[in-house]
Amino acid sequence: NGKARKDHSWFVGYGPVGGDEPPKYIVAVVIQNGGLGTVAATPAACKALVTALDRDPSDCNAGRNPSATAVAD
Repeated sequence: NGKARKDHSWFVGYGPVGGDEPPKYIVAVVIQNGGLGTVAATPAACKALVTALDRDPSDCNAGRNPSATAVAD
């Protein structure tokens, strides 16, 4: 159709990290034509991880590194 499309957005992560236990959760997010991963997929993955880890959803606020914050022990 001649319209420019955005890149696909994807992010894969796991948690929690640290401690003696291996990570319990893995998340993979792919958003077709979503743009950069930090714009679309990473925030969605962060929300999934903080929910699974029973963490504060504010850990996914803009300006923070959601992937590192969400999976930190």
